Amino acid sequence: MNLVNKYFISEVLVSASFYDIDECEDVLGDVNTEDEREVKSLIKYLILIPFYYNYKKDQFQRIFKNSLSYFLTTNEVDFKEVFERSMPSFELTKDSKIFFVWLWEVFYGKESYVINNLNQYKVNNDIELLYEILPYRRAEI
Repeated sequence: MNLVNKYFISEVLVSASFYDIDECEDVLGDVNTEDEREVKSLIKYLILIPFYYNYKKDQFQRIFKNSLSYFLTTNEVDFKEVFERSMPSFELTKDSKIFFVWLWEVFYGKESYVINNLNQYKVNNDIELLYEILPYRRAEI
């Protein structure tokens, strides 16, 4: 059974949060979030690189990938809520799902996110699952 949890997606986006740096809004405020190339560049440098540095546990990476794939396939999540929960320092695309499609493409290239057998997936959107795998996060929140 493949586990799915929306909080794992939000957790990965936290690396794009610079809410305590005043200048960041000036820099990222000019980003055209409808421009695929610009957004993918942000994803690569603000999210992908820290992902491999911060989330070395295979279990975390597996649940993140399963979750992103599952929710992109089913649309059973509010993509805007997932994005805003991590308070990134740039705006979301008008079509909130497209940001997560681009996130998938930066992380996994041409690999399809479409799941053909959803029966092999179990949704557990309890934030405690995140804390079990990353116990240090509980102290930070």
